Amino acid sequence: RQRIRDYFSDVETAAVTAQNFRMLLLYLAQIPDVERIHILSYSAGARIVSQALHEIRLMAHGLPMADVRAYLKIGQVLFTAPDIDMMLFSSRYRDGFADIVDSITIYTNANDTALNWALRFFGWPRLGAPGELGLTPGELRSLGSITRTKSIDVSAAEDAASGNGHGYFVKSPWVSTDILLTLKYGTPPLKRGLSRQGDNFAWEFPENYPETIKEAVQQQP
Repeated sequence: RQRIRDYFSDVETAAVTAQNFRMLLLYLAQIPDVERIHILSYSAGARIVSQALHEIRLMAHGLPMADVRAYLKIGQVLFTAPDIDMMLFSSRYRDGFADIVDSITIYTNANDTALNWALRFFGWPRLGAPGELGLTPGELRSLGSITRTKSIDVSAAEDAASGNGHGYFVKSPWVSTDILLTLKYGTPPLKRGLSRQGDNFAWEFPENYPETIKEAVQQQP
């Protein structure tokens, strides 16, 4: 019962914190020494980040997006285990918040029992839970173009199911490596050793990932 109360407290806190996070991003953008601002969100943090970026995008309505991106300096935006209603995220996305950043990466995990519980509790798909219990391939494609937004399915990654499968971004060495390469170099998925089957929108970790990532790292500048 206490965990349920804590969960809903986090939901309310996330909504309030989004305004402060938006103000922080705008403050950092004004600092000359700041070259790039990368954002890594986890779980309910997806609500804070998506809301803040959505508000900034609405504030920039009618302005040239190239100028807005240059001013904001927001580079990579990563959503790990995002606990947010798929429809809410999609509505914010359709308003164009991806236009003000360099790239968006969404990590999903079919082994995430915490998000599967949230899905059953709320009755709506969570952004970080793919497959029958969450996002369908069609819903993933609706998030936008493959070049601007990437979806990474970590289900086959080492230790992705550890615990309740919700903390894979620190428990899985494969996923943490992928996150570090994305943040440090902005490397596209194919050059990070990931693979994609057919027209599937989501990138995956191949069985031989340790070998492919060695080659990928050696090719980094």
